[in-house]
Amino acid sequence: MRISSQTPKRLFRFILKSIPNTILHQFIKLRFLWFILVAALFLSGCVHDDLSISFSDANHGEIIQHIRFKPQSSGPNSNLNEAIATAWGESLEQRTKVLGGTTRHPQAQEWLITIPFHNAKDLEAKFNQLFRSQSTQKSQLPTSRLQIKTQNRLMWQRHYLQYDLDLRSLRATLQADLSESILLEFKLKTPWGAQLPKAIAPLASKPYQSEGQVVWKLKPGAMNHIEAVFSVPSLLGIGFCMISFMVIGGAIVKVLSLSGADIVAAEID
Repeated sequence: MRISSQTPKRLFRFILKSIPNTILHQFIKLRFLWFILVAALFLSGCVHDDLSISFSDANHGEIIQHIRFKPQSSGPNSNLNEAIATAWGESLEQRTKVLGGTTRHPQAQEWLITIPFHNAKDLEAKFNQLFRSQSTQKSQLPTSRLQIKTQNRLMWQRHYLQYDLDLRSLRATLQADLSESILLEFKLKTPWGAQLPKAIAPLASKPYQSEGQVVWKLKPGAMNHIEAVFSVPSLLGIGFCMISFMVIGGAIVKVLSLSGADIVAAEID
């Protein structure tokens, strides 16, 4: 018996229509990455997800995610695509707002979210909260974890970043190749660039440079491990050093001026 390629789509459409809106929103809360991957697969769509971490300095930065979803433009699934995009977009905006971020829509079914952070610890907390699964069945969902270790210097901070995104459950659950439907990229932008650590894990992904950023291509259906070392300027440290130099310089000038005045007075006497 030959199974048509449309059978999974019809089954998915039937199941989704049978689910009440309240349950649908609970499903969306599992994690938006899981949701768009499933939607892209069963609705013959394409997802381009750019996830960026941008540091301006040690105390200013942004998490930026640019998602472009290209579903079927016509056919029996077109209305379903619109409903999924609307429900998913509302959930995305709510999570972004909770984290103090904003959401823009450059085009239809396109989302650009921006979440500010104030230091490495704040970045780690917000990033993991954004991508943390709320399901109790974690083994059936992708997992995401960002870790950052910081070493404080006088005028800069040195960071060691590790990011693990495990998408193996998608391949095991769906038994399909997602490489043609999903394009995922992780980008890191810092004022002084970034480099790989000397002792890097064997399974770590290899990046490339693009427009002043370090870019990693993530593999759907695989375990993705990212490591990077980078330094960022500390404006507080730089300001402290400048004030210290000014105070020390002023003290030296004062001492020299007093010494000069004493020498002149002695010569007059």
